[in-house]
Amino acid sequence: MRIRVAIIEQDTGYLEKITNVFNTRYTEQVEIHAFTVMNRAIEFLKSNRVDMILVDEQIEMQLKMFPSKCNLAYLVDSMGIESVKGYPAICKFQKVDLIYKQILSIYSENSQSVSESHLNLGGSNVIAFMSPAGGTGTSSMAAACAMQCAGRGNNVLYLNLEKFGSSDAFFSGEGQFTMSDIIFALKGRKANLAMKLQSCVKKATCGVDFFSTSQTALDIDRDICWGHFCRWLNHIKTLFTLKKCCDHKAFCKQK
Repeated sequence: MRIRVAIIEQDTGYLEKITNVFNTRYTEQVEIHAFTVMNRAIEFLKSNRVDMILVDEQIEMQLKMFPSKCNLAYLVDSMGIESVKGYPAICKFQKVDLIYKQILSIYSENSQSVSESHLNLGGSNVIAFMSPAGGTGTSSMAAACAMQCAGRGNNVLYLNLEKFGSSDAFFSGEGQFTMSDIIFALKGRKANLAMKLQSCVKKATCGVDFFSTSQTALDIDRDICWGHFCRWLNHIKTLFTLKKCCDHKAFCKQK
């Protein structure tokens, strides 16, 4: 499924560049419709369906002109701005990969998810690391295994389920979302979970995919149950399919 996105931006140079990159990298995931004039965008929206509208915060507009069920986000010039007029904000001047993930995250919040209650990982390999107590090196072993598997050309997702997770101590990657965002989606059951996972995953320089540690320890300790965990793992395969990774995967988790 392609997400249909309308971008309304007065800077023609920026609009051309971002459209070209999306059409090159994400042609199968996103369909971009670009406009520099609000009136032309409104006319297009009257007879065409779009899933999301990105509009520059400097452009004057009336929200009632947009479809009520369409996702809306503002394009802003600075990082650190989370919302404008009650709607999500996306910084224009960042890597398109990060803009794409923010689009996925916003869209996933209002896109119905398929619920699955059984555990079915298909051809994925699960390598689990556990220990009876902390300080035994379990996290280090799991991280080392993930790096080794990635070094062999496998697609690896490192999942740390400790109360005080250490994913960010072993891996670093770009992106603003954490495990807390995933847990919120799991509990709410309203978001498209597979899409939310794809928006939250980060890639380390060593090739390992991972999720950043949750913002508070209570998110993992109190709010995750076995049913949530099964739904999570069921969608991991979907996540890798969306990324067009090969079927042979190594999956490292620890608890």
